[in-house]
Amino acid sequence: MRSGTLILLHGWAQHAGVWDIVRDRFSGLGYRIYSPDLPGHGQSEIPFPPRLHELRDWMEQLLSRHEQVFLLGWSLGGVIATYMMTQFPAKVSGLITVGTLPNMKDAMPESARQSFRMLLHQDAFRAVQRLTALMALGDCCSKDIRSYFRKSFQNRSPAAVSTLCNGYDMLMNADLESSMHQIKKPCLLLSGERDYFIPEEAWQACQKRMPAVHFQRIRDTGHAPFVSRPEDFVRRVEQFIRDTQ
Repeated sequence: MRSGTLILLHGWAQHAGVWDIVRDRFSGLGYRIYSPDLPGHGQSEIPFPPRLHELRDWMEQLLSRHEQVFLLGWSLGGVIATYMMTQFPAKVSGLITVGTLPNMKDAMPESARQSFRMLLHQDAFRAVQRLTALMALGDCCSKDIRSYFRKSFQNRSPAAVSTLCNGYDMLMNADLESSMHQIKKPCLLLSGERDYFIPEEAWQACQKRMPAVHFQRIRDTGHAPFVSRPEDFVRRVEQFIRDTQ
């Protein structure tokens, strides 16, 4: 039985409830789980800012409740968790990200990023639906993933368009590689083998640039491997944490 605090940070346009499928599994291993809504998402009434450094006060307040934590962030939550580690390294024992690279600029072509942002401005609801479809793309359990995220939205109000735009820009403009090189903390980058948002070329290039970081691809999964392969996902995270301790 393990002990320690694991902070789970959800992705763009989502809320803390997306972690329900793995929360009890981590708790069963002895971890104290804390999964807040990101600012502007779920039930949070805090505005989501346009720039990453403007979340620093929120991060500091979040970490002040705990002595030492492991951070686990998915997609946008992975970007925020990475920045949090670089700003408060004394508080963070290790970092796990899912479906995120420290430099997302290289992951998707500029044309694709701009096309989606245009759709976001024109029809935010349709943009979120489009994203849900892309998250499931290529996954062995694509139907289950689409169903899971549809249900997760049923009891939550959608994020404001300003939050969606700011969060999307923050995710796609993330460039945290140089900051990560300066922080000597254990890091695990997880990704679905068929993640639409992280092509194999971008994954391999990042891996070559960051040899000290652990990289793992989960077979037959897309952007949300913790939904389609929860047992495998939890096992990998648990093994990483155990190895660092």
